[in-house]
Amino acid sequence: MRIGFALQTGLSTRADWIDRARQAEESGFETICVADHPGITGSPFVSLAAAAQATTRIRLATAVANVGIRDLVQLAADAATLDVLSEGRAVLGIGAGHTPMEWTSIGRQYPTAQQRVSRLVESVGALSMLLDGEPVTVNGKYVHLDGAQLARPRPIQSPLPILVGGNNKDLVRCGARSASIVELTGLGRTLEDGHFHAAEWAAESVDERAELVKAESSGRSPMPRLSALVQHVELTEDRITASEKFLEELPAPLGSPNVARQRHGTTLR
Repeated sequence: MRIGFALQTGLSTRADWIDRARQAEESGFETICVADHPGITGSPFVSLAAAAQATTRIRLATAVANVGIRDLVQLAADAATLDVLSEGRAVLGIGAGHTPMEWTSIGRQYPTAQQRVSRLVESVGALSMLLDGEPVTVNGKYVHLDGAQLARPRPIQSPLPILVGGNNKDLVRCGARSASIVELTGLGRTLEDGHFHAAEWAAESVDERAELVKAESSGRSPMPRLSALVQHVELTEDRITASEKFLEELPAPLGSPNVARQRHGTTLR
C-alpha cells in the first residue's frame, strides 16, 4: 500500500509562499493544498499557479473548493488552466461548502446538509464531463448547464484528478463512485459558530466510511485513493500526553471528554 503526505497551507507573503512550496517539495510531500474560504484565505488557484512556477514535481490541489457557490464552468476552466501551467500536476478538490457565511455573504440562503451534498453529487458528474471536453447539458435539481463545454484550455492530465472531501456518508459514496480521491475530513455536525464541527474520528466511524469507499468503488479501475484530513501533527514518544495537551488548547466543545476519546482512538490506531 502506497502512503503519501500532503501539506495544506496558505498564503502570507509572496516570498514566504514560494519558499514554503519549495520546502514542501524538497521534503518529499506529494501534494501542496490550499483551502477555499473567500474572505479569509487567498485564492487557491492563483496561489497554486504561483507555486507551480516555483516547483517541478509536487502536485497542486484545492482543498477544497465549495461547489455550491462557484460557477462550474469557471471552476473547470480554473482547474484546467492550473494543469497547463503546472504541466499536469493539478488536483481539483471539491466539497459541499459547510461554512454558512460563504453562502449568506453573497445573498444565498444556507442550504441544509443534505441539499449541499445533493448539489455536490450533481456537480461531480458535470465537472468530470467538462474536464473531459464533452458538451454538457444538465437539468438537475441544483445544477443547470445547457451545452456547456471547456474547449480551451484543455488539461494535460486525462482525466484530471478530482478529490471529493467530506464526512457525510452520501458524499463518501459519491466520491467512491466518481472521484480519484476520497478525503475523509472527520467533520460531524456544525457547531453554533457556523464554522467548527464536532469531531467524528472515532475508530468505528473511520472504519465505516473506509468500508463504504471499498464497497461503492468495487469494479472501478483504478480504485480511488483514500485520504484523511489531519488537523494536527506532532512528533512525540508519548502520544497520549501529546493528544491531551492538544485537546486542552481547543475551544469547547471540541475539547470535550467525548472528543478526547475519539482523538485518542484515532491516535493509537
